[in-house]
Amino acid sequence: MTKLQGIFSFEGDWETRLDDKKSVLPLLDTLQRVEGMRFIHRRIGTVPELDHYLKKWLQRGYDHYSIGQFGFHGAPGGIWIGEEWLSLEDLAEKIDGRADRRVIFFDTCKTLKVRDTRIKKFLSDTGAKAVIGYTKDVEWIASAAFELMIFEAFCYRTQMRAVKNMLCTNNPGMVEKLGMKFEHR
Repeated sequence: MTKLQGIFSFEGDWETRLDDKKSVLPLLDTLQRVEGMRFIHRRIGTVPELDHYLKKWLQRGYDHYSIGQFGFHGAPGGIWIGEEWLSLEDLAEKIDGRADRRVIFFDTCKTLKVRDTRIKKFLSDTGAKAVIGYTKDVEWIASAAFELMIFEAFCYRTQMRAVKNMLCTNNPGMVEKLGMKFEHR
């Protein structure tokens, strides 16, 4: 099976204190060291910063970073970029159908706690091949452990149905605890 070549991680601040050390970076480093999965990690504090790096990620030169990880605070239907709310529809408009052959992973609380039709519209409007995220509030350590399994599944599977089945079959307790949603084409 072909390996997905990389993750493009967009990560917001988890706390208001600038000396807070929480980050997805250690997970990405582990994936690179153990599985050889490459990554780009960018801290995002404002919507213009997100816009800048979204444009970069969607360029052809970054096609091999096919998983977009959006690590922010979330709520049903969107994410918080600093103090600004960005709805699924706003993000879809920014992506504008250019996420072909890419996976969008909302590493956030509750963003996908919306009707399935809204998630499917987001999938269609972005052009992504899959959208993954959570419908519940997630604990940092539990979600981090599960995310290692999510990304590992993408290392060895290119068919979205196979990734989803593997995650749901091997980890039903975590899927339920975190409220994982996985829509794909």
